[in-house]
Amino acid sequence: MPNIPVRAAAEGLPIITRRQVLRGLTALSAGAVALAASTIPAAAAVGGTAKTAHKMSIEERLDRLPPRVAKRLRAQFHAMIDFEIERARSVSEKGAQS
Repeated sequence: MPNIPVRAAAEGLPIITRRQVLRGLTALSAGAVALAASTIPAAAAVGGTAKTAHKMSIEERLDRLPPRVAKRLRAQFHAMIDFEIERARSVSEKGAQS
């Protein structure tokens, strides 16, 4: 495949070659792999392995997190549960009206 410049469709964008695009994609994917590799061991150390995680309660798992993170997640869990309660209530009310 020849490495010829391709004019961008929008005004003000530079001329970009296929080689430049491929270099950028390679750099992005390498960065994403490095980021994922660095976060997986940390997550396993905090939350345990996947095999033991299902044996622990949510509260036990939240207790292993930093307090600020645990507090934020508890608030999100409560909001999700409240939403599902309201949704179930509205579905049952619609069923009763039919």
